[in-house]
Amino acid sequence: MLEKIKAIDEEILSLKKEMELVEGMETEVYSRIVGYYRSVRNWNLGKRGEFKVRVPFSTITGRDIKEVNQTGEVSYESVEDVTDSSLNSYTYFFRTTCPNCPPMKEILKSMGVKAQSFNVDTDEGMEEASRLNIFSAPTVVFFDKKGNEIYRTGNPKDVETRFINSEATA
Repeated sequence: MLEKIKAIDEEILSLKKEMELVEGMETEVYSRIVGYYRSVRNWNLGKRGEFKVRVPFSTITGRDIKEVNQTGEVSYESVEDVTDSSLNSYTYFFRTTCPNCPPMKEILKSMGVKAQSFNVDTDEGMEEASRLNIFSAPTVVFFDKKGNEIYRTGNPKDVETRFINSEATA
């Protein structure tokens, strides 16, 4: 038994020595910060801490959810299409000073489904946005009849294409 432990310790030691000889380069990671992309290595301590706790995002494209994590890895998972029978309500997040929020609001008016709106400039709006991991305005989150999220977007054209022109809410 002692010989086996010695052999394992020796193997671990030799592997550690091999790892010291491995050569390579540090990977440069870029991410969006304050409106533009910049190397994470050059961010201040607070922003780097924020980057570490960011949550991956998802968007639905056709029948797939495209998920991208912090390192840029993409994975796909099959989901049902958003249809008349699955769309039940939406929650709209906006800011008072947002130039893109009024066009989104106008498009959403024509949908005719149950809706909630939150101004993220208020404490209540910010709490709800935090609960759903909303990081920008405008953002609309669509839900099915069971209350499950089925789609989210910040682009009015996406809403128009997916729900209004496709007659998903008719």
